[in-house]
Amino acid sequence: MNVLLVVQLVLVGLLAGEEFIVRWGVQPAMATLPDEVHLRTRIALVKSLKVVVPILMVPAVLASVAVLVLSGADDGLGWRIAAMVALVVFVLASFLGTVPINIRVND
Repeated sequence: MNVLLVVQLVLVGLLAGEEFIVRWGVQPAMATLPDEVHLRTRIALVKSLKVVVPILMVPAVLASVAVLVLSGADDGLGWRIAAMVALVVFVLASFLGTVPINIRVND
């Protein structure tokens, strides 16, 4: 179980770190670029992240579900449920919000 917890923490941490750096590092820097350069940069970013994010997201969700199921009713169950809900909301927001936009940008 400890190995699963470490794997889950690493995957979710990498996913959160990627989202954090794009939101607070990349996007503000891109906002200062001229429109044409901004658009080309955004397209390049979408092309690379459309590979990286699913590679992190799917195993992160699966590992989180596994941790939630295998840990049972141990201490911290409420925190694990809250974390799973937050992860599901993030995944839904991504697939319903940013993914369609990124598909259009990519095309």
